[in-house]
Amino acid sequence: NITVSGGMVRLSGLSGTYSALGTLFSSPVTPATLSSWDTVLYQANVPLNTSILVRVYDVTSSSTPTLIPEAVLPGNSAGFIPGHFSLKTLDTSVYASLVLGATLTTSNPAVTPELSSWILAYTESQTYIASVPFSLTSAKTIGTTLSALPVYKYQQSHVTDGTGDIKISDL
Repeated sequence: NITVSGGMVRLSGLSGTYSALGTLFSSPVTPATLSSWDTVLYQANVPLNTSILVRVYDVTSSSTPTLIPEAVLPGNSAGFIPGHFSLKTLDTSVYASLVLGATLTTSNPAVTPELSSWILAYTESQTYIASVPFSLTSAKTIGTTLSALPVYKYQQSHVTDGTGDIKISDL
């Protein structure tokens, strides 16, 4: 009972014959290196006698969307009205893949709500760059060579470890 046209999601039908109810699900969002879920932002045109409610579903263990419980995401059972809401409380080890669901309704078949955009924002974990070679040279000199070149107090070549870190002692 949903139509997608011109970048807008609407109830199916034409003015005077719009469906009373329609539901839409997003594609799963499954970041490869998820650090945190952030926010959901959505924009809509919601005339009088219509509504759009957005809910968040888990698809980590199943392709069938499971509503995230109210105890984990307060307000999710009833649904969120247009605007934005936070997902910061979601445990990424439990909820690694999410789907948004929108329920569009009208009590007047002459008008339909329209969903124009929705965004599920998240932060990805930092990807480490391992085994990076570099040279570290101090600014302080302790003399010069016979060729009048500076002799630095510290000058060494290094390579970072598997996590991109290195510990340098005795500086």
